[in-house]
Amino acid sequence: MYKHFVTCFCASVVLGGAPSAYAAGSGSAGSAPSASPSAPTESRAAAEDPVAAAQRLYNDGVKLVQKADKISDDAKKADKGYVAALKKFESAVERNPQQAEGWNYVGYCRRKTGDHGGALGAYDEALRLKPGFPEALEYRGHAYLGLGRIADSQRDYVDLFGRNRALAGQLLAGMRVWSATQRSGGNSDAKALDQLDAWIAEREKAAQQTAALSRAGSAAGWN
Repeated sequence: MYKHFVTCFCASVVLGGAPSAYAAGSGSAGSAPSASPSAPTESRAAAEDPVAAAQRLYNDGVKLVQKADKISDDAKKADKGYVAALKKFESAVERNPQQAEGWNYVGYCRRKTGDHGGALGAYDEALRLKPGFPEALEYRGHAYLGLGRIADSQRDYVDLFGRNRALAGQLLAGMRVWSATQRSGGNSDAKALDQLDAWIAEREKAAQQTAALSRAGSAAGWN
């Protein structure tokens, strides 16, 4: 199946050592041994506020995705980048399940590594938390294409067109590339692809017409 694009978060925070518990016989009463500089990172992370930790992990994941997206000549290297980013995003939503952006990028990274089915679940969760989330709609549309679910991808396009025309245009372009790729592979229903191409052409024409009307309306004055 065609894997498209593209297109899964975390703010930097100051991490302090976890408070040391007082152990009997380890020091005088009322005192506790200082935290060792070599204390495990996991211990310090465990004491971090979950929401702050989720944001930090999210931002780290975004940086990894941006690097992977720029790799165009080494698919294996790009995949490693997406896998590393996915771990960050999955950890982020584990700490803060309400982070819609994190779920969106979980879906993105799963899709980029070929797990279109797993991506759908993450996109659905992002949209449940943030109805109408434009980026999740676009990415889910690409995931549907990867699974050959053309009608579902078309529905996401229609919904997206009314919310964010730029992202809708990217999804439509992805549909055209997907159709061409399927034709070149010679393993798809030619009639279904003909119907999809005709639908794409109609949507492109409608988008151009409405854009022209919007420009004319903006330029028009009142008498």
